[in-house]
Amino acid sequence: MKITNALGISINVFMDFDIETVSDVLSLILKMDEQLDMDFEAERYEDGSFNPATIKISFQNSLLNHKLGVYMKARELQENLLNDTERFSSEEEHQRAIEALSKDLDAVKQSILDDSKIVKKGVRGIPVKIYPENE
Repeated sequence: MKITNALGISINVFMDFDIETVSDVLSLILKMDEQLDMDFEAERYEDGSFNPATIKISFQNSLLNHKLGVYMKARELQENLLNDTERFSSEEEHQRAIEALSKDLDAVKQSILDDSKIVKKGVRGIPVKIYPENE
């Protein structure tokens, strides 16, 4: 707790979640929906049901959406590099580029997680969450 407070980050950064099942994923999404202002969108079929292939989740908080956009761009660069073998003279050179970009992606993840501004539903005017210290 002292380390997270000093760094101004969430303790969740240090937690390792095993997300393996449909239930694991949906329980996280439902919990986020309870506590955050989330938007769900999807196209509908003629019968009014939602087309699962078009489901999109976003947040009403522009900071969250911005940070996710930064992460998406980094992932896109990584995916493009993984698929772009022709640009490199050897497999080893391609592998080194992938490893370097993986380090960059880790840095991007850390930079977007390095924020403890409050985004919970109904909370206004509290800029940063401070976690209680265990004594």
